[in-house]
Amino acid sequence: MDKNLKRKSPEAEQQEEEEEGKEGKLEKEEQEHTLFQQKKLKTVHPTPPSTQNQSKSVVELDKSKPSLLIKQKPIELCEVSNQIKKNLVAVTEELESYRSSILELSPSQNNLIACLVHESDRTLPELTKYVHSKLLPQSKLLIDEDAEKPFVVESSINQVAKRVNYAPSQAELDWLPSSLPKGFQIWRWECNEQDTAIPYDLKDISQKRWAERQLIKPQALAILSGLSSSEREALIKKLNPIKRKGKTNTDTPAATPIRPSKESKPKTPNPSQEIKSSTQNSPTTPKPNQSHRAGSKETGEKVLTEKELIKQQKELKRKEKEEVKLAQERQKQKMGNLLSGWITKATPTNKNTQASTSSNAKATSQSEGIEITAWFKNGIKQPVDKASMSDFERTFKPFNLKPNVQLAPINRFRPPGGSNTNNQQSPGTTALTPKGKIPFSVVAIKTIAFSSLTILLLSLLLLFG
Repeated sequence: MDKNLKRKSPEAEQQEEEEEGKEGKLEKEEQEHTLFQQKKLKTVHPTPPSTQNQSKSVVELDKSKPSLLIKQKPIELCEVSNQIKKNLVAVTEELESYRSSILELSPSQNNLIACLVHESDRTLPELTKYVHSKLLPQSKLLIDEDAEKPFVVESSINQVAKRVNYAPSQAELDWLPSSLPKGFQIWRWECNEQDTAIPYDLKDISQKRWAERQLIKPQALAILSGLSSSEREALIKKLNPIKRKGKTNTDTPAATPIRPSKESKPKTPNPSQEIKSSTQNSPTTPKPNQSHRAGSKETGEKVLTEKELIKQQKELKRKEKEEVKLAQERQKQKMGNLLSGWITKATPTNKNTQASTSSNAKATSQSEGIEITAWFKNGIKQPVDKASMSDFERTFKPFNLKPNVQLAPINRFRPPGGSNTNNQQSPGTTALTPKGKIPFSVVAIKTIAFSSLTILLLSLLLLFG
């Protein structure tokens, strides 16, 4: 026990420490060697810097349109986060509980609007409509009926968020035009206070996307500045016509478009004639300072002629439609005239005189002609009192007979031999009308009724059998 309790000499302690250090170094080297081998198995060849830059690129230039294409598409946070959905339901219930119109929104409601607006590429009126569609009580979100006061939602959007354009402008690149088309404008709405408005589960994603959006402008500037002179000229030519079209309507004076429009209304001349007249009226030797103005006037006249052509086409289409309607109405009138009656005014043929065996044949002479109804006599319309007209004459009005058409006999159902006597009647016939028109026999009426009943019975059997 005493030997073990004795202290070791300093030399022995140094030797032990050196041995322990050597063993530790060997163990460390072995561990490093194993880790190095594992890394060799797991490692993949690193990508070159060019491919890394391509993977991080956010913007591309489309030279055909021209426009700037963005890989990062705007997202709606209310469709991604469950917390925003819950807040939306709570806010809608709260707004529905209000009875009076809402003049201001609470901070929680403003935070919800900030989440709905964040990363949107819409304009302000479109965005207000979108927020109104999400918030149910739309009628309560209006202020008074004054037109000067804005909507509550619109004012809250301007308070909560701001609209940022990430596209390059003329200040960054001198050769770009001042007014760029929509393809070269990259607008995004962003919250003023993202830490408080955006929920916790979406903060990291929103910050990463915001950092990506910060790369849009420098990358677009690098792409545009890297273009050659010929590519720049082609791009400027594609961008400038859009600018000129917008300026022709504003820069041209108000007197120039009025004159051709007044002259074209009564005569509606062709665009080539208008261009010729404008060239004749213009001075033969224009000054060099007025060349740009003359070009703008010519473009304005061309635009006017195109508008007039469109108006002329619309008028022609309208006239064609009216003509078609008139033709249809005329056809309907013709069909109505053909089907309006079955008695016409015409001179009798030999066949008709032989076939017609009415009781009043002797009363009508050749000099008087045929009196078909009380309205016509000798082909001339006669004034007749409506009280003296029969029901038959009121319903069946006269009409003109076609030249190649024969009129049917007046009384087809009268038995033969009954036309010789004036007042003689067969036992199976009824008395004639006061003016001797269309007497029908009782037998004929019975046969017609029997045939109609048989047809009805057959049709019922076919339907239900």
